[in-house]
Amino acid sequence: MDSFDSVVVGFGLAGFATARKLLGYGLKVAVISKSPCEDRRKTKVFGPHQAFRQSVGKAINIFVGRAVGIRRGVVFVLDEQGKELEVNTRAIVLATGALELTDPEFQNTGVQTFTLDVALEQDFSDKAVLVVGSDLESFLFAFDLAKRAKVTLLCRGEVLRGFDNGIKEFFVTQAGRMAKEHPSFRFFVAKEARQCDRDIWVVDADRGEQRIERFEALVVSGRKMAKIDGLGLEALGIEIDNEGFVFTDDRAMTRCSDVYAVGDCTGFPFLASKAIEEASVCASNIASKPKKIEGFRFKFLPHRRFPFAEMGMSEEMLSALGIRYARGLWRGRDGAFVKVLMGEQTLYGIICAGNEAMRESCVNKVLSCFKGSCSIEDLDAMLPRHQNCPFRKAIVSLGRD
Repeated sequence: MDSFDSVVVGFGLAGFATARKLLGYGLKVAVISKSPCEDRRKTKVFGPHQAFRQSVGKAINIFVGRAVGIRRGVVFVLDEQGKELEVNTRAIVLATGALELTDPEFQNTGVQTFTLDVALEQDFSDKAVLVVGSDLESFLFAFDLAKRAKVTLLCRGEVLRGFDNGIKEFFVTQAGRMAKEHPSFRFFVAKEARQCDRDIWVVDADRGEQRIERFEALVVSGRKMAKIDGLGLEALGIEIDNEGFVFTDDRAMTRCSDVYAVGDCTGFPFLASKAIEEASVCASNIASKPKKIEGFRFKFLPHRRFPFAEMGMSEEMLSALGIRYARGLWRGRDGAFVKVLMGEQTLYGIICAGNEAMRESCVNKVLSCFKGSCSIEDLDAMLPRHQNCPFRKAIVSLGRD
């Protein structure tokens, strides 16, 4: 069988982006895919597989099946007919994604139960739905579903773990405001939840004991872990962290020098922008063009209904690293804010949330506080490339002063 410059295991968004970048470097690429046209919700946003196949699909070898083992320079594949194939390669990229595990407490409730990944493909119109989760995906799913269904969002434990405190406060405030303005939406942050009947739960919330009842569907955002069972990664010395994800360095490389990993299988944050950044870095290094991950310059993409963004590092990260910084803050109506974190000559991060915060004038008010303390080039390097970005517009206007 032919040998390849790189074999990408998995053809979701991360695998798709990596394969496309590798082809751009003129490398011979193969992909291991569960189906000939694996199509996912996020992938549709960044480039449908149909268009990909029509344009450069002939330049790539797609092996339909599943990877059942990895050795140095070889990926073992079980195809649709049950035949095992050996695919030889110089570099292996793991883009297997993450498996969402249902919390055991919610597995036998007697109500139709979905993981969040599966729920995205369901039609819950005009139904009463209980959404249990404290992560970003749960908030966005509940907010979007509230347009067409009766929704209760129940958060347990730390809300939005890993996010800046300003982002946490913004989303909790928005959820509370929606609960006041829309009778079909309810929001609880609970220390404890217990089932007392088939479709009745009692939660110990901030406002005392509350009852959640008569819901028709239950959506639970459970713990995630990398889909790597049976690949034999341990034999290669590849490190798996305490939460079940593949450990990589700032070049997207694992502990094995010719094996890389990108996307959700590397852990939090589970975001498209992170997967694309890792894919770009991974492909560059395989093509012998050294590149490092630079803090996911635009980690959180603005959401169409609840815009928010975070670039660079948060205050928690800077404090943990012992880095001294100054903070510029602008607050608007409805909890909107823009926060800029800077050192004497370095922009460390920009964080914002709310429709009003996305306006160029609001961003400009905060950035102007630091005029002269950081070069325009340093600011520009952290921003997304599209010209309509309010941060980019504000920087251009600063440059003209």
